[in-house]
Amino acid sequence: MKKIVPLVLIFVMVVSVLAGCADGKARESKTNEPKQLEEIQKSGNAGEKTGTATKGAGDVVGQYVGQIDANSVEIEINGEPKVFRTTDLKQDLSGFATKDWVRISYTENEYGQFVLKGIQMK
Repeated sequence: MKKIVPLVLIFVMVVSVLAGCADGKARESKTNEPKQLEEIQKSGNAGEKTGTATKGAGDVVGQYVGQIDANSVEIEINGEPKVFRTTDLKQDLSGFATKDWVRISYTENEYGQFVLKGIQMK
């Protein structure tokens, strides 16, 4: 009997820890991605437009924030930071500094990511 009580307590503690880890935060962050993409899509064409923009594509003016990693940059458009993939961009970004005003053109890929097609100083 004395051996069963500690085993039951350990089992209860393990189940409690596992239940606490599965509180839905992982699922919540995945479900927030489409909401964030919708917000970007709604405001993604905001700013000074240089041509006709369709859903998921556009030409806008914003402030360059910086390079996030080897494949992404952040650009602030109408005060909101947005992430753009640079995988298709054949341009060197080392000449841009934080807070530089830039004119960009972008499209949206099949994964809902915004892909930078062109960037120039304004």
